[in-house]
Amino acid sequence: MPAPVPTTTSERLFAQYLDSHGHEGCWEFEPDIAGKNRRPDFRLRWNHCEFLMEIKELVEKTPRPVGHACFTDPYGALRQIIGAGSKKFR
Repeated sequence: MPAPVPTTTSERLFAQYLDSHGHEGCWEFEPDIAGKNRRPDFRLRWNHCEFLMEIKELVEKTPRPVGHACFTDPYGALRQIIGAGSKKFR
């Protein structure tokens, strides 16, 4: 079976970022982790360390109102995404 490849825009951009910063060949997409059922999106091995990363696509579900003043919490949805992603690392 061929190795998985990044499919979302965010995953592809992150892979390009890693490659452009000298990490080409040092990262894996959706690697197998011994003893774990879930796979993180990326594993980077660099400088004798291993980094596991989960990449999320951020899309605003409700457009912000334009033309009048209002209060919005731009971080609420982001906090939820981070909380859900962190479950993979427990």
